Amino acid sequence: MLDLAELQADLEASKASVRDLSAQLDKVMTEFPAVDKEDVDKVNEYHSKIGEFSVRIHTERTKCTELEKEIEEHVKNVPCPVVKPDIKSVPVQLQYSEQNEVKRGHTSDFFDNMQSHVSSGSSSSNVSKPPKLRAGGDLCVFLDRFEEFYVVAGESHISLLDLRLLNLIEDDKLYRKFKSILNYITPASKRSVTLLTAAIKAVLYPETESRTLRDTLYQMKQDVNESVEDFSLRIESEAAKAFSYLEQSLRNEACLSALSNGLSSVDIRRKLKEAEIRSFETATRLAIKHEHIIESTQDHVGIV
Repeated sequence: MLDLAELQADLEASKASVRDLSAQLDKVMTEFPAVDKEDVDKVNEYHSKIGEFSVRIHTERTKCTELEKEIEEHVKNVPCPVVKPDIKSVPVQLQYSEQNEVKRGHTSDFFDNMQSHVSSGSSSSNVSKPPKLRAGGDLCVFLDRFEEFYVVAGESHISLLDLRLLNLIEDDKLYRKFKSILNYITPASKRSVTLLTAAIKAVLYPETESRTLRDTLYQMKQDVNESVEDFSLRIESEAAKAFSYLEQSLRNEACLSALSNGLSSVDIRRKLKEAEIRSFETATRLAIKHEHIIESTQDHVGIV
């Protein structure tokens, strides 16, 4: 049986492997939009890579969970260390309190430290649940989250994906709508979560409509009294309709452009341009930060 140090080393190695595999998967997902979709062999090659990395990530994450459980059990079974003070030179009136201090202090500190070390990585064992679609929900966001859930779980090519998707739709009208759409999708597309969601989006948003949605995205403007955070969420919602999950790079560029050009504050737009940021998420955080600074300054001036 491995000791605690060996278990912790294995856990760190497994977590590092997950990070490395995730980075490789992100690279493949970024490259995929540029692949010629008419080249069936190339498309299948990328689908195979995505599936392979997803399965390996899922395997490593399962290993992490098992190691964390082993470490937790190991800590529970560690015998309480017995520390005997040298009572020969200790005055009689202090012996009792010293021994109690050993029992109450040293032992509890030992387990507190061990438990805190184990719990530091326990959040990775939390298992997420597939998304549900309720009345009024955003269809594209639901499809993106559905696809992402199965890809990350390493189950992008499992059976009955169409029925799994329908089972997550709680609104009756939307259920009938999706069921009707699924009747027009080929069995081959139903065996891959990426192809399935792409086929559904192709029906929901035909190519001509997709171009219109992208044009609308580039022309978006921040409304009066609309916060930067709300504006960025509106941008993301529109982008989900215009771009598929495999077009992450294009979506990021489009969202970044919409944010940089659509913000009402000239100062914030200038800050984003000077920062030369390439990530929409990072740009949003920076814009929100400067919005708070501007608001705080205005409030201070108002008080004075």
